[in-house]
Amino acid sequence: MEVSFRQLRVFIAVAHQGSMARAAATLHVTPPAISMVIRDLEAQVGLPLFDREGRKLSLSAGGKWFLEHARKLMASLKEAEDA
Repeated sequence: MEVSFRQLRVFIAVAHQGSMARAAATLHVTPPAISMVIRDLEAQVGLPLFDREGRKLSLSAGGKWFLEHARKLMASLKEAEDA
């Protein structure tokens, strides 16, 4: 599995915003770009990270676990950049 920091940033934004459209606006990219990143990430991880009901998103059980670890990875990256 080769998850990029960009994918982690997008995943965290979608999880925080609860919407791909709002995450796209926050990250200054298009909603289809966000959707593609999430789709690729879920394929790499091998499980759905979000439960989808229409346009509403909520974290799946696996997504909650993944979010915890994604935040730790991003914090480690920030720490390394600051050093």
